[in-house]
Amino acid sequence: MPLSDSSPREPVKGWWWLPKSPSEKIPGTLEWRDGHPELNLWSVFSEVHYPFPHEPAEIHGESLNEGKYTLLALFSTGYSHTSQYIPKWVIEGTHCHMASKVRRQWLYYDTLYHWHMQSGIRVTRTARKQKAFYAKPRAVAFPTSYGKVVLDVVSFGFMLGVSPRREVVTEQTVLQIRFSRSQAITDAATFPESVEIFVRFCTAKPIAVDREVWEIQNGRKRETATIINRPPGIFPYTGTADAWEMTLPIHQAFNRSDLFENWNRVYKQYPFGLDVLIGRSIDEPANLDSEFLAMAQAFEARSRVHTGQAGELAVMLKKARARVPDKMSWLKLDDGKIALAIRTRNYLTHRNPKDKKGAATEKETFLLSHILRCMFEINVLTDLQFSKDDIVNLLDKNQRYAHIREELAHRKINPTSFPRGI
Repeated sequence: MPLSDSSPREPVKGWWWLPKSPSEKIPGTLEWRDGHPELNLWSVFSEVHYPFPHEPAEIHGESLNEGKYTLLALFSTGYSHTSQYIPKWVIEGTHCHMASKVRRQWLYYDTLYHWHMQSGIRVTRTARKQKAFYAKPRAVAFPTSYGKVVLDVVSFGFMLGVSPRREVVTEQTVLQIRFSRSQAITDAATFPESVEIFVRFCTAKPIAVDREVWEIQNGRKRETATIINRPPGIFPYTGTADAWEMTLPIHQAFNRSDLFENWNRVYKQYPFGLDVLIGRSIDEPANLDSEFLAMAQAFEARSRVHTGQAGELAVMLKKARARVPDKMSWLKLDDGKIALAIRTRNYLTHRNPKDKKGAATEKETFLLSHILRCMFEINVLTDLQFSKDDIVNLLDKNQRYAHIREELAHRKINPTSFPRGI
């Protein structure tokens, strides 16, 4: 099993060819520009006789040190003394095809160790002693359009002094996806994206997959290959996942077999709102205007999906308020605060000087941004079929929510008092 490697990638120099013409190899270099791969082919052909088609489905390559590469779903960016191609997927370790099948996938996250370990610790107490131990979450099986899928957490390698028969958490703890039937590469590539968004939602961090490994069926042979260029996410990775700030600990996520079915449905209903939610980490009062507008747009986007048209933000906030549990009433924006949010949205959208007086101050905007985020999270949990009691149990001790409650109780809207990353 290849290990996770997040170090910058060096250019890959070698020979490249179309699978149907393996004898017609062309020298070139696979490079990464701002994290995006680009294949530059050096050709003796004139500009009229291009070496490859404009949009080849696949290109195979071999580096100077005999490493195998497959580039899939390419398009050309232009022709000059070189021919440049941008691949959608870069697969390292095998020569495969668009028709190849995938049976298993392993997703490496820098923060998975923290999400897994911090929320997996259990403590038992007796009259004489207490014992802390790690409880492995069970695998979850659920039906999808791909057939039955099993999502599990597995560890490669073991801690020193621990029996190999005992499941442990190491830095090589990964999410494993198993399909009941082999999937086409194009289908298999889309499922990890949904899982990644789900992990971001659970950890309340805009994390990204560090590395992805596939088990590919090439004829009668099964090979493991590393996907070194997934379609880039919108948001960067930021820090580690703190157990006290997580929206959904890993055992809560894996305790319900219907959760991932519900997640796929919810994500399809309003992906933009979830992209905004999971991509935002309100660290400091800088850029407050864009943070507040993003959360307002998340609610409005949800309305467009459900009704087919843009809904009034005030109506959407009142509906969201109704779904907040009574035990978390401090999050229920009153009509006055909702009116303030509307005036602020209008001013930030149109920048009419006459509207500035009625808009929120910087401190109020900061607090409103956090409240809208929390309300949106609660609405997502409700759509995931969590009851109000479940939501209270999940979030009652959440550090992010506790700080907002404290600020509201003391009426101190001070951005610097919030922990970084909430």
